[in-house]
Amino acid sequence: MKPAPISLLEYFATDLTFSANPNFASDKPTEIKECEFGVEDRLQRAPKEGEDHRWQLTLEIKHQVAPETNFPYSFRLVLVGFFNVANSVKPENEERMVRIQGASVLYGMAREIVRAVTGRGPHRPVMLPTVSFYEKSPNSTPPIAGVEEQKAPI
Repeated sequence: MKPAPISLLEYFATDLTFSANPNFASDKPTEIKECEFGVEDRLQRAPKEGEDHRWQLTLEIKHQVAPETNFPYSFRLVLVGFFNVANSVKPENEERMVRIQGASVLYGMAREIVRAVTGRGPHRPVMLPTVSFYEKSPNSTPPIAGVEEQKAPI
């Protein structure tokens, strides 16, 4: 084990809303439509005096279910995290590192929050789908020569 190149300093929720779908039929298959589920991030430097490697990442996760979709809940969660990047990381790599690893950290927390909140509702708890925040940089090569990366559906 080795220390991560970024450290989570603190995080908090700024918005959490959820509602049960009154039309949900537990005896029918549950539908997850990609167009109804979304994850957005906003990243900015959050400098404090003497802390040049500090970043603020806001992650918004939402699932707005259409009336005809058989899914138990609609929800929206916004988490804000503050991260510090190790001095060993090149300055030109900081933003990408926080965007990938920081978003992954916050999303893991969001999964647990959504599961806990929906677990207190009238239907079974919801586990957010697994996602990847990795995006190939313009100058990178595939991790294995000759093998193209595939994006998994949400």
